[in-house]
Amino acid sequence: MLGARLRLGDKLMLSGRNLHELGLMNGTILRLVEHREADEALVVAADGAMIELPEDEAPRLQLAYACSIHKGQGIELPVAVVIAHAAAGAFFLRREMLYTAMTRARRATLVVGQRAVVGRAAATPDTARRHSRLAARLTA
Repeated sequence: MLGARLRLGDKLMLSGRNLHELGLMNGTILRLVEHREADEALVVAADGAMIELPEDEAPRLQLAYACSIHKGQGIELPVAVVIAHAAAGAFFLRREMLYTAMTRARRATLVVGQRAVVGRAAATPDTARRHSRLAARLTA
């Protein structure tokens, strides 16, 4: 069933829905520990707990060695790499997207790209409701 898409040891993310009965939410980071073909079950590790998933949940598991800012919302990652390039377009070059990307990391955030793009993103608010002082922090 898993074939070439998923392998034991893969870092995965649950995508598309919450599995409340198992304590798993959309965006949860998992590690594939075992595939029990006879039981049609996948065993995954999440925050130190071992959880058995029905094999039919496999299509909702995506490789999670890297993810977008959108997928990273609500979770913490070891390292965040922000690509600041004008080709990203106006939708992604906003203060809130930059703030979200920069606050996902536990250990480090690396911004790669053009200083002017980061400055433009920091100066472009999506909403007037937030007051993160991101522009001041970036200039400090």
